[in-house]
Amino acid sequence: MKSNMRLNREAVLHIPLSNYAFANSENRLTIRIRTQRGNVSACTLYYGDRACADTPVVFKEIKMEIKARDELFDYYEATFETPFLRVCYY
Repeated sequence: MKSNMRLNREAVLHIPLSNYAFANSENRLTIRIRTQRGNVSACTLYYGDRACADTPVVFKEIKMEIKARDELFDYYEATFETPFLRVCYY
């Protein structure tokens, strides 16, 4: 996020089990998030195994990229392969 701007939380959108979070194949997922245009300078996705035996859950980190932009919003996206059957993310 830019140092002189605050995150516009009202513009942030992510909908699980929709076109914002879906499986491309058995082990490949795409996660998307919408933010106010120009309000966020970088976006990082953290994902892990929902059935992880460790506490806390071990997460992997992926940098999301802007895949689309319109007059109002930036659309970040990450597509990744995972061996996990049940994925948790933030």
